[in-house]
Amino acid sequence: MTIPRLVEEIQRFQYKVEIKNELVNVISIEDELYLSSTYQLNPRKVQQLSLKNGILPLRYSKNYNPLGINGQLSLLHSTIGVVGVGELGKAVIEIIARIGIGHIIIIDHKDLNETNFTIENNIGIKKITAAAKQVEKINSGVSTTLYSIKLNQKNVLQLLDPCDVVVDATNDKDSSILLENTVNDLNIPLVHSNQHDFTNQVTPKSTKNEYNLSYCNSFMTANRQAQEVVNSIAKNI
Repeated sequence: MTIPRLVEEIQRFQYKVEIKNELVNVISIEDELYLSSTYQLNPRKVQQLSLKNGILPLRYSKNYNPLGINGQLSLLHSTIGVVGVGELGKAVIEIIARIGIGHIIIIDHKDLNETNFTIENNIGIKKITAAAKQVEKINSGVSTTLYSIKLNQKNVLQLLDPCDVVVDATNDKDSSILLENTVNDLNIPLVHSNQHDFTNQVTPKSTKNEYNLSYCNSFMTANRQAQEVVNSIAKNI
């Protein structure tokens, strides 16, 4: 089956919904997955073809008002690196999977344990593996690359070079300094989201615009802080 035929199928499945008082052509998640299975393609390809033809995947309806069709397509073509898969890093990964970041590079060398606020069955497996499984459940159109490795001067440039934006979700000062120096060399934005003594700090830094944000709150507000991080990511893509 050819791509033109797939586009015809996407157009056949489209229907209209009202989003913020605007009628928008959409394709449902069920139809998106059906077409990806039928054509043996990653769901992201179906999502991208839909958007290129002015049809919004319904799963991204909440993004439509701020981003539009072209903005959503940009997200699907983007790669975000997340370094550190603690409570905040995990929340960031889940949100960027939901909004449709096309590719997530996940870096963390630690295993899950009973202090990681996760389900018991995951204890003992790699944090990156658990995160990737969650991404697959949330949005199978998002691909992941996993590195169970501690960043150092020898590997950091190669690991982060494909990224459009990097999220520092570590709780290690030395790693944060290494990341900041590296993104400066690569000329890509870095979003800081460090955790120290149950306090998170989010300080996005961008080389593309003047957007800056400082936010502090308790450890239990990781989801809210993750949303702040994601807002910064969207402004830097």
